[in-house]
Amino acid sequence: MSLNDIKMGTKNFDYDNFIEDGIFWLLYEGEVTNTSVFVKRWFTKSHQTHIQFLTELDILFRHKHDNIISLVGYCIENDEQIIVYEHASNGRLKKHLSDPRLTWKKRLKICINVAKGLEFLHEGGVGKGDGILHRDIKSSSILLDHDWNAKISNLDFSCKETVYESPKHIDDKDCNSMGYIDPEYESGTFLTKKSDIYSLGVVLFEMLCGRPAWIKGCVDHSQSLGPLALSYYKENKNFDDMIFMGIKEQIAPQSFSKFYKIAIRCIKPQGKFRPTTSKVVLELEKAMEIQEDYETWEAKLPIDYKEIISLSKTQKIYDSIEMTRDLHDVFTKGILLQDDKVVKNEEATNFQQFLKSNSKQDQVSTRN
Repeated sequence: MSLNDIKMGTKNFDYDNFIEDGIFWLLYEGEVTNTSVFVKRWFTKSHQTHIQFLTELDILFRHKHDNIISLVGYCIENDEQIIVYEHASNGRLKKHLSDPRLTWKKRLKICINVAKGLEFLHEGGVGKGDGILHRDIKSSSILLDHDWNAKISNLDFSCKETVYESPKHIDDKDCNSMGYIDPEYESGTFLTKKSDIYSLGVVLFEMLCGRPAWIKGCVDHSQSLGPLALSYYKENKNFDDMIFMGIKEQIAPQSFSKFYKIAIRCIKPQGKFRPTTSKVVLELEKAMEIQEDYETWEAKLPIDYKEIISLSKTQKIYDSIEMTRDLHDVFTKGILLQDDKVVKNEEATNFQQFLKSNSKQDQVSTRN
């Protein structure tokens, strides 16, 4: 792709087309050869910049996936190093975290997309080669297209699996990465796939809580969203207070439970207790299935169904039902109240049989 076309498409890198900057680059949007694109213009004053440029370019060439930002072209001309990506009209996920228009179902969809993209990298792509660590998963590294499909971007820090680096490298990264860094890596251990899983877990909690991992007032990692969520879990606090008000009423209880459990596992302090990306995908898809089922069947339940269940002697049985359609089936068959309490199905059946038996005996007595 020619430098002239890129300059024309970005109005010679005009400030009005500028989106954000990183340690090694500036990002613009524009239109090149009649296609809306993102343009990442790399600084050219250091050897490290050149390494990061080649790293990202190589990964984008070899790892093509629906949930990884696509390469449109690149340019190495007149000391310029530029990568051109597909455009994502809804921009970065971070700016939508506190937007109530981003419903719970949309949030689940985005989380599944990110987990699938990361799974693809971790498994080494189509050829199942060396696993790739992203190393910078965060809400500002996730782009959203017009259909709210998530695209993982910012692959310049990526590397092959199991690379040891001094935690001093973290200090060179901008504060936007604070709050996502694996505490094991921060303390000087090996960088692994489980480091990405920790970052992914933080993003999951950002989606649930409607806020960034690192907010004004945070002094160190311990005050960011990940450790805060983990403290709620360890102290058995009600997490309801942390859920974003804009989506709280939408979430099916069992969908929340499934999502919360896998998110907590992702941010476990020790990497060996964190799940694989495949497991995360599986659990998030289950949370989505439960949510979709809830939205379809909940409206068909009796208006006072929650009150009826609260009368049950065995409420846990009803609370353990994941799929709302199964709960609907229970109500369709009928709920028996005895002494203002809901009777279990087996008890209800026996009680109904008892009533029928007594009714027949009464009828016989009447005839006699």
